[in-house]
This record gives sequence, C-alpha cells and structure tokens, in this order.
Amino acid sequence: MPLDYIRMGAELRAAREAKGLTQPEIARKLGMTASNLSRIEKGAVTPIENIERYAAIVGCRVAVVFATPGNRLGLLAARLAYLVQGMDPVTDASLIDTLSAWADSWEAKQKARRSGS
Repeated sequence: MPLDYIRMGAELRAAREAKGLTQPEIARKLGMTASNLSRIEKGAVTPIENIERYAAIVGCRVAVVFATPGNRLGLLAARLAYLVQGMDPVTDASLIDTLSAWADSWEAKQKARRSGS
C-alpha cells in the first residue's frame, strides 16, 4: 500500500498548529524554506527523513504519521521503526536479537510458501 502523503501532511500540520508553531519556525529547524514545508503539509512526496524529522520537532509520533487507516501492518511497522531508532544496541541486545530471529523465521516461512514447499 503506497504512503498517503496528503494524510501525513495533514497530521503534521495539525500537530504543528496544536503546538502553536509556524511554518517558518519548523522550516528553519529542518533547514528548508517555508514554501517547501508548505508542500509537505499539502501532501507533496518528500524523503521519509524529512517527515520523521518534522514529526520529532512537533512531537508527533511517527507511527501516527505513517499509519494508514485499516492498515494494521503499516502501523506495526511504523511503531517498531519508531521504537527501535532509540534503542541502545548494548542494553537492548536481547530484544534486538529476538526481533531479528523472528524476522528471519518469518522471512523463511514466506519464502517457503512462495516456493510451494
């Protein structure tokens, strides 16, 4: 399912407005023009990194921005991406190993299904 940039832009704009921030303030923090920021809020396709940074500035959870209504898998993927970005590879090694093992197992099962095994 493709990303819904229009909905993501609307989520970011709502979060910005709720914080009482202006487009020029956010644009300055992102190192872009207010015009480019306006395009993001209107749904222009933009690098994911810009959306993630914008979400962090306005305090909007990335999972909320990327989630598509009815797309539970997309929501889960976004939540996991948000959670693991702050993980410490030393103290969180056990969880990282568990997630990696689960992903490897799942991938193997999917390959087996596709090959008819």
